[in-house]
Amino acid sequence: MNNLSFPVVLFLTMMISGCMSENNQRDLAAESHQVELAIRNSKVEIAEPFEAMVEEYEREHPAISITVETVGGRPDDFSDIKAKIAAGNGPDIFTNVGYGEAEKWSSHLEDLSGEPWVENARKNTLEPITINEKILGMPINLEGFGIVYNEELFTKAGILSPPASIEELEEAVKKLERAGITPFANGYYEEWKLGYHLPSLASTLPDEPKNSVPGTQTKRLDDLLTFIDFTMIHGNSNPSKTDYYNELDLFFTEKAAMVLQGNWIQPLLNQKAPHLSVGIMAVPITKQTDSKLAVGVPGYWVINKQISLEKKEAAKDFLHWMVSSETGQRYITEEFSFVPAFKNFDIQHKKDLTGATLKQLEEGEVSSSKWLSFPPLSKQKAGKALRGYTKENISREETLQVLEEIWSAGE
Repeated sequence: MNNLSFPVVLFLTMMISGCMSENNQRDLAAESHQVELAIRNSKVEIAEPFEAMVEEYEREHPAISITVETVGGRPDDFSDIKAKIAAGNGPDIFTNVGYGEAEKWSSHLEDLSGEPWVENARKNTLEPITINEKILGMPINLEGFGIVYNEELFTKAGILSPPASIEELEEAVKKLERAGITPFANGYYEEWKLGYHLPSLASTLPDEPKNSVPGTQTKRLDDLLTFIDFTMIHGNSNPSKTDYYNELDLFFTEKAAMVLQGNWIQPLLNQKAPHLSVGIMAVPITKQTDSKLAVGVPGYWVINKQISLEKKEAAKDFLHWMVSSETGQRYITEEFSFVPAFKNFDIQHKKDLTGATLKQLEEGEVSSSKWLSFPPLSKQKAGKALRGYTKENISREETLQVLEEIWSAGE
């Protein structure tokens, strides 16, 4: 039996209980205090796996809560949040396409120059988002745009290798049609495809001069229109009424052997037609046989400069976690089927569009495009003109004139 009197024991018990209660209250307060982040995701193809990745991050970081809004189908996915940003209630993490848009938005974007992922970025991926020597965004991924083709349908038609010139493509189309196979699945309904991707083909040729001689670009734009005509002649009916998903459905169900798209369709391919064996090749719009796959960064993750320091630190941690943690890297390569824009990934070369694009990237068989540096407004103008052309609402001459004016202005 101890020597403490009952009153002393009672007093000590109350003190200990009080301390424990206070500590529990602090613990509960710490658990209830969460940093809330809002992310605007522009990659509609990865909507579900992106949210799953965010949930895994939240489990690892219980003090951070993230809300994701996925947008798609618009070339400028942040145009409708300018007023919100200006009012101080925009998303914490969103996207920017770089170049002129980065400069236009620079006052709203946090400087990420000191982030640890910077040193691992692949060559030339940060230039479009660097303004006044400040790196204002993290590359989302690398994407290749070209002709995605069904390898089994090619083999069935007797096509032994991907066409490397327009003549070889014409011969391949003849073989496909003789075998009863529709060559192209064309979706020319959305202006983003017509204005953002197709014009890039006019400046991705290997001999692109620094200072084009008079008429050089006109010839390439003319070749582009000829190529669009060619796809419509040898493709599905009503291409100007066929949207992105209907176009892919034609390809996924093997009603067409080729589609003008990029490795970004791999997640949808995994869901809808995992049995298909596919490849991706450069678009040969000229007689040259050394055209290269157009590869570039489609956009950058950026952080709203106006948010609190606490939110900025949480946002930076999330971006770093995405490209450095085992979980984040697994989602990027396996669930998103992305070609990483960073060198610190341990990549397994798969036999899919991601693997094919990565292989061509590593072998130097890719090119960039001047068109990437043009602002969204120019791409929207080009998309509107080309949509009118595919609908036969404006003539070839009028379309060519619009494209030339956009190119000559350089903006």
